Amino acid sequence: MYYISPYENDCQISMRKKRLKDFKGKEGMRYHVRKRKSIEMFDFIPVYKVVNNKLKLTNEMSGLWL
Repeated sequence: MYYISPYENDCQISMRKKRLKDFKGKEGMRYHVRKRKSIEMFDFIPVYKVVNNKLKLTNEMSGLWL
């Protein structure tokens, strides 16, 4: 399972998808993608970007401090 949320949302509301290719996002938008439902203190979550209607991993990580 993958939990996908818009980058601007800071993982507050996420969509659950079984595979990354099941997700259809807007071209050029960035998303947080994680494999665990819970978010722990000091988690670093990878940022993906939609390129050619597919999620592609970027070199960016978001640090979330709860």
